[in-house]
Amino acid sequence: MFKRWVSMASMCIASLTAAPAMAQSYDFSNFAIDGENFHGVTLGNMTLNSENGTLFYTSNYGGGLVDGGAGTSDITLTFSSPITSISVRAGDGAGDLDAFGLIAYAFGTNALLGSVYSPQFGGPAEPEWFTLSLSGLGAIGRVVIDPCNSGMCPGTVKEIGGVAITDINVTAVPEPGAYAMLLAGMAVVGAMRRRRQA
Repeated sequence: MFKRWVSMASMCIASLTAAPAMAQSYDFSNFAIDGENFHGVTLGNMTLNSENGTLFYTSNYGGGLVDGGAGTSDITLTFSSPITSISVRAGDGAGDLDAFGLIAYAFGTNALLGSVYSPQFGGPAEPEWFTLSLSGLGAIGRVVIDPCNSGMCPGTVKEIGGVAITDINVTAVPEPGAYAMLLAGMAVVGAMRRRRQA
């Protein structure tokens, strides 16, 4: 019986190490009210912070999170467990030129992994929103969202042409703690079975 339990545990460990990543989506218009402050707020495994401490939801510009009153200051997303990809949708619907960037840092070491910037968008004959993505860089622990001003990158604090963040989607690596708890529970069940049979 003990050998069978060890075999079962081994199979579970093998399947857990190959567990699929988990998708997490944040659409702020679904649960925010005008003026709600998101600076320092944790959603799932993501904590949001802003340069000015004024990261709030506004229904203007199609709804979204803005920092510094005009969406012109950097926003930092810090993850308590690593993510492998992120996509951010931003814009302002105001008819002016916009752009923004994503800068990714490694989980645990905070080393720069890479960055990507959108092209200019939002002109009179252009879409007002753009989705920017980062993936394939390894385990990401922190992402800085850099709003560019009037489409000029990198962005500068307190200049015109900022963006509102409407959606954030990440792929998170499953937390090992959850699997450790599952394995501990299996060990208890196995011990109870052995005790009953003795």
